[in-house]
Amino acid sequence: MPSRTFANLCDELAAMGTSSMTISGEGEPFLHPHIVELIANAKATGHTVTVFTNGTALGEDTLRSLIDARLDRLRVSLWAGSHDEYASAYPGTDPRLFDKVVATLGLLSRLKLDCRSRYPQLELHHPIDRGNHRHIEAIADLASNTGCDRLSFSPFKTQAHQLSSHLLTPDETREVQRSLLRLKRRLGSLGLAHNIDAALRRYRIGAAVWERFPCYIGWVHARVRHDGTVRPCTSFDVPLGNVNESSLPEIWNSEGFRDFRRRTRTRAGLAEIAASHDCSYCCHALDNLRVHRAFRPLSVL
Repeated sequence: MPSRTFANLCDELAAMGTSSMTISGEGEPFLHPHIVELIANAKATGHTVTVFTNGTALGEDTLRSLIDARLDRLRVSLWAGSHDEYASAYPGTDPRLFDKVVATLGLLSRLKLDCRSRYPQLELHHPIDRGNHRHIEAIADLASNTGCDRLSFSPFKTQAHQLSSHLLTPDETREVQRSLLRLKRRLGSLGLAHNIDAALRRYRIGAAVWERFPCYIGWVHARVRHDGTVRPCTSFDVPLGNVNESSLPEIWNSEGFRDFRRRTRTRAGLAEIAASHDCSYCCHALDNLRVHRAFRPLSVL
């Protein structure tokens, strides 16, 4: 995304009352040549900023720039707790990159201490699938040993209904839930923040989130891709506008977004969307649940 487009987007988001922004992508954000400038721009317009990264493209200079920019959270996604797991989880990738990611985590922790800064909060994020579900203790060890501030887990989410072979079986899901409960007690003694309660709740809700409660994401969230196309979320892959052609407020209030909001208020509408889009284990499920509990009397289900 061009820097000017991003700057305009930040201004529009701030005017709309947006409080937080996540910079991720269908690739690695730190391959963007002006990523630190983008982060600084988002911070300057009053946003709380999280950057999602695989951790392989971060050098010391970039880490120092993130501290100076007061990035709020750096979320490093790592599917593996060892070389062997890394080779299996990232086929075709040099397993030595695992060492690079681990070294980057430790380096950022040390730099923060040297700078006496709490920015950015360092979060190690671990999606759980069939290849790594028996080794989550290793991820906890890694997070603790490298000085991470927070450890987070999420159920594996298929992409466009693909990679279903990575999904846990019901027995494996129950095993993971027991493991997370045991780990929760241990992390408390280590003083390491975590999202285990939220992860367990997502497992209890299950993959078919559209059967449990409405989706409100079209009221609180938008995803803007690098080419300017706007979607309500990652799973709904139909563009509802483009910021290179219309302002974000115009897109937000467009008939396309309004239709999406109407459809996702009903079970029939959600089922229709889930049949053609991949809503399984929605990452916004808990946000939707919180809104639903607050506004349940208004539900049309």
